[in-house]
Amino acid sequence: MTRRPHRIIIASLLAAACLGAGGGAVAFALHDNGTKTIVKQVTVHEAQPIASSSAPLSVNQIYRKAFRGVVEITVTSDRATCAACCTAA
Repeated sequence: MTRRPHRIIIASLLAAACLGAGGGAVAFALHDNGTKTIVKQVTVHEAQPIASSSAPLSVNQIYRKAFRGVVEITVTSDRATCAACCTAA
């Protein structure tokens, strides 16, 4: 029984790992989880101008200045319920 050089075994394992990772990436890309991100640009009224400051802001100061401008909305619904409410009009 002859022994294979370690380089061939390592190269074979590396090639198999790369093929497996590529297949996993393709499967992940093709998987549809039914989520959709909608981005809507809006005009902000009564916006405060950006002020320059020589002193750096603390995390708390940044939060107090920015918290009104961040909105995150998560909606979960049943497709049958959504279809019923959309066709009722």
